[in-house]
Amino acid sequence: MSKQTIYNLYRSAGLSHCGALAMLGNADCESGCCSYRKQGDFSAGFEKSKEYTRMVDTGAIDPWGFYYDAIGYGLLQWTFWSRKKGLLEKAKATGVSVGDEKMQVAYSLDELRNEYNGLLDYLKVTDSLQIAVSRVCKEYERPAINNIEARYQAALRIEREIKAGGDEPTPKTEYWPPRMIDKGMSGPDVGLWQSILKARGYALNYVSEKFDDLTAAETKKFQSDHGLTADSVVGPLTWKEGLKY
Repeated sequence: MSKQTIYNLYRSAGLSHCGALAMLGNADCESGCCSYRKQGDFSAGFEKSKEYTRMVDTGAIDPWGFYYDAIGYGLLQWTFWSRKKGLLEKAKATGVSVGDEKMQVAYSLDELRNEYNGLLDYLKVTDSLQIAVSRVCKEYERPAINNIEARYQAALRIEREIKAGGDEPTPKTEYWPPRMIDKGMSGPDVGLWQSILKARGYALNYVSEKFDDLTAAETKKFQSDHGLTADSVVGPLTWKEGLKY
């Protein structure tokens, strides 16, 4: 997966230009943006990392061994046991390798939504790359890291690389089937969801195509009414329920 593709995935999830670059700059310094890289592997072609990934995927390294080996892994070099556990569970639920790039980007977004929501809200609106990088280093990374300047410079370099590929680093946006959407995002699919809430009698009398506070609150009510996890995130199950009628 190219850095442009990773950038596009973060942008499609609602991160601003600077927010997406901040996550990319961090990943570049952590793993060189290599989703199957094992911490400390500098072998040619990362052959050791490929073998480690194969062993995790096949069960030759059992799940608990993966969780507790204290070896950083993947795009963001997840190391703490609970984060590696979540990563492997995400891979199994998705039906892909633990080294799958797209799944790892989605997992990092899951973490932001579930554990670092304030940071996620900021990354969706920020136009300051330097502050965004600093906050990712201090809030998303555990323990916090201090080499912020290196990650800021990496993000600037990636920005130049992306711009060199075209006039504007604009992500490809697909709205059908609908994306996973939540607070802070915008687009036609957000408008569709607002139309569904409005048609179902929820307290939303407008379609702005912006996932604002009221949309989030009414989404939670819809999810609660239909036995879904009331987190205001409109994922596959919420879309399925909303599009039934």
